[in-house]
Amino acid sequence: MALLFFADSGSVSVEVALKMAIQYWQGSGRPEKNRFLTVRGGYHGDTFGAMALCDPVTGMHEHFTSLLSRHYFAETPRCRFDDPWDEEYISDFKKIMEKRHGELAAVMIEPGVQGAGGIMVPLNEEAMMIDLMARFGLPVLLVAGSGLGTINHTLLSLEQLRRRGISVAGIVMNGDVNRENREALEFYGKTEVLAEVEPMERLNAKALTDCFYRNFV
Repeated sequence: MALLFFADSGSVSVEVALKMAIQYWQGSGRPEKNRFLTVRGGYHGDTFGAMALCDPVTGMHEHFTSLLSRHYFAETPRCRFDDPWDEEYISDFKKIMEKRHGELAAVMIEPGVQGAGGIMVPLNEEAMMIDLMARFGLPVLLVAGSGLGTINHTLLSLEQLRRRGISVAGIVMNGDVNRENREALEFYGKTEVLAEVEPMERLNAKALTDCFYRNFV
């Protein structure tokens, strides 16, 4: 049976996942399995559990290092999405799994990267979110507001992404349905609007599930 657990933010969803994994092993009589394995280069949020799994060097949480739980980090696989598979990509990951499996509650891998605030948001003094996208060669799903100003902001974002050679999967419009703005973005941006997520009267599991199936399935 497939189950979904909805949370109100990315950080909270990570915290819930970590707690579920630890609770499972405690209920199974294995309380020593309370650490996690992930790969370097990840960013999972700003709450304490999530911070502990962000990259210890580039995760921007060095001021909290002494307060965070200790987990295991494998080297990031150097392959891109379309590269032929090579077992060597996960050799470090496999070594840690074999050595530390008795301590591990779960492996934390997020299938996507969320860029909060926009593509030109600084990550540090030297890099912006768009630099991270270019480094990992990830296709971008651009989320845009549906109202006033979205044509200018979204077309500028598309231009920057294309200048860097970053693949754009499409646009998701967030807010009240605006047919004119959608048509303008598709025409001038030469990109498909994949979904229009309207405001919800009640934010709950059913509303989110209905929205997902209505727009993305």
